[in-house]
Amino acid sequence: MDQTDQTDQTDQTDRTDRTDQVDQTDQVDRTDQAAQDGKDSGVVGDPPYTDAALARLAMAQEACELARLARAAVPIGEHELRPDGTVRSPGAVLAGAADVLRAAYRFFEAAAVCERTGGASWQLVGDVLGVEAQTAQARFAAAESSFAEQLRSPADPGEGENPGGPGWWRAYTAGNPLEAALDLDDWVLRHEDGDRYGDRYGDGYGDKYGDRYGDGDLGTAPVSGGLARLSDGPARRDRRHHG
Repeated sequence: MDQTDQTDQTDQTDRTDRTDQVDQTDQVDRTDQAAQDGKDSGVVGDPPYTDAALARLAMAQEACELARLARAAVPIGEHELRPDGTVRSPGAVLAGAADVLRAAYRFFEAAAVCERTGGASWQLVGDVLGVEAQTAQARFAAAESSFAEQLRSPADPGEGENPGGPGWWRAYTAGNPLEAALDLDDWVLRHEDGDRYGDRYGDGYGDKYGDRYGDGDLGTAPVSGGLARLSDGPARRDRRHHG
């Protein structure tokens, strides 16, 4: 190869290197611009929460649904009862209680999954519930596997579920954790009454559960503020109120 050919080859290599550098710079610029566009629009991709944080969020969502159903059973509707105090729609009260019971089971399972995702052994789960480790595993293994599958491939909330149903909410929480956490922030703050866990009635629930879950100062982000991330990269959206 003569000197001219060597020079041409060197020039071509330099041009290729410069082109690659420009392409990489353009790609970074486009990525930064996309991130900025997301910020300007008020919606940014969900941050990479840890699996343990997502499990705790899923438990919070189930607890919220349980609370909604239980609260609905407290007031007596204007046309719920007949003059003699009996219900106008026989079976409706029992059906509502069955919904609460199912929600309580889902919350129960989500709590076990939360413990397991946080590193608890089956032995610990069994000890808390007063059963053998094998019994605890048989009871909650399916729920644990279902949660792991949701982490791998979050389902579309619109697929096969009525909006607002339990399955819809689970899919929504798994696929949009930040949105779900902000919704729960709003729900908690709307229902804050300053006398948490039964202190109103002097039954000791405040002392028992207040110590377990924290004091009465909820702050402005009682759910989203406690979620641990894999990194500290910025990812927020403007808060919106739902339902």
